[in-house]
Amino acid sequence: MKTGDIILCRGDRLISKLIMAFTKSKWSHTSVAVNLQGDVYIVEMQSTGCDLISYDNWIKKYNYYYEIYRPVDPVSMKKILSKASSTKYDLRSLLLRQPLKIIKERLTGKKSKLRKVKNEDSKMTCSEYVAWLYDIKDFYDMTPDDVAKECDKRGYMLLKKSSILI
Repeated sequence: MKTGDIILCRGDRLISKLIMAFTKSKWSHTSVAVNLQGDVYIVEMQSTGCDLISYDNWIKKYNYYYEIYRPVDPVSMKKILSKASSTKYDLRSLLLRQPLKIIKERLTGKKSKLRKVKNEDSKMTCSEYVAWLYDIKDFYDMTPDDVAKECDKRGYMLLKKSSILI
C-alpha cells in the first residue's frame, strides 16, 4: 500500500452491522494508509479519535473485510497526519445527526445536508475524515458508502480486496 490509499471496510461487530443496515451500504468504515519507511500504517477515526495503527495490528484487532482504492490525486503525509491526536471522534454525528438525516431523506425522498458550523474539522467520523483529506465538498456529510461512490466517481483504481470474509 502507498500513502493515501483509501480503505473501505466492513466488520462483524454490532456497530458495523448497524451502520451498514441503517445506511443500506456494504461499508461501515473508511480509513487511509500511510507508508513510513516501508512499514504500512492505517490512519483512521475511531472512538479514541484520529489514530495511527500498524497494518498488522489493524488486521488482528478489527478483522475487517476491506477494499483498497488508489487515488489518482494522493494526499500528502503531512495532511494525513495533521489530524492525528488533535481530532476527536464525532460520536454525536454517528449516533444522532447521521441517523436523523437518513430518516429525513427517506421520508422526503430528497437529499439533505447536515448543518455543522462550529469547529467542522475538530470532530469527525471516519468517512468525514477521508472525505476531508480528499477535499470532497461537504465532507462533514459523508457516510462510508458516500466515500465509496466518490472513489468510483473519481476513477480511483481498486487495488485489492481482502481475503478475510465476514
